[in-house]
Amino acid sequence: VCPSPDAWVALGGCKEPGLISSALSFYRLTAAWMLSIVKGGSKELHLPLPVPCPMDFAMLPEFLVEDLVEFLLYISYQSRSTLSGENLTEIMEFLIVFVGSPLYIKNPYLRSKFVEVLCCWAPLKDFGNRDDLRVTKLKGLIWPWRGLVGERSVVGDAQRAPPPPTALVLYETHPLAVQHMVPSLLRLYVDIEFTGSHNQFYDKFNIRHTIGQLLEVTWKVPVHQKCWMDFSKSEPEFYLKFL
Repeated sequence: VCPSPDAWVALGGCKEPGLISSALSFYRLTAAWMLSIVKGGSKELHLPLPVPCPMDFAMLPEFLVEDLVEFLLYISYQSRSTLSGENLTEIMEFLIVFVGSPLYIKNPYLRSKFVEVLCCWAPLKDFGNRDDLRVTKLKGLIWPWRGLVGERSVVGDAQRAPPPPTALVLYETHPLAVQHMVPSLLRLYVDIEFTGSHNQFYDKFNIRHTIGQLLEVTWKVPVHQKCWMDFSKSEPEFYLKFL
């Protein structure tokens, strides 16, 4: 069915840079507000989050989180270039904190969407020496990405634009990302084994594939590789479940 003219106008408006920037500012505020609830009176976030989950956070409807992550996915696939120059710190903190906090966000499918956003913002794995491979150097590391329409990206067939530069910096330098992203991904990889859904046997493979792609990327970043090795030594029983 062909969309109506109004639908085409709406879709075009969703790619308007000014509108995207305003919407992103709103969702940054939403993420910062939810993080402030779990912080309590503290100025900094400490993981793992306190147990039990604060009642103020537990009473929030799930659609607040889902609406935020669906917007991020849409922009990441359809208009990623508009994220260049945007401040993504609060959103990155939000994704990393809650992707590994099942007592706060119990829906594993929703948390798997966090991983998909992180994949869209991550440097791609090395595709070898090819003429269509562009390279961006950032803080001494090489972050390859594809710039061709129709080339397969980490998590889809959308046109691959370069990851947001601010996100690339956060991947390597933000304390939460460096210390907790890999452990959180490993925990979600194991937790997804039991989703409670009747088709969980099939769904877990798709989710684990996305997590595996991001883990493959993090292994090639020295700070994340060190965190991975330290985690495997500190929690050998859990790591055995992952293997």
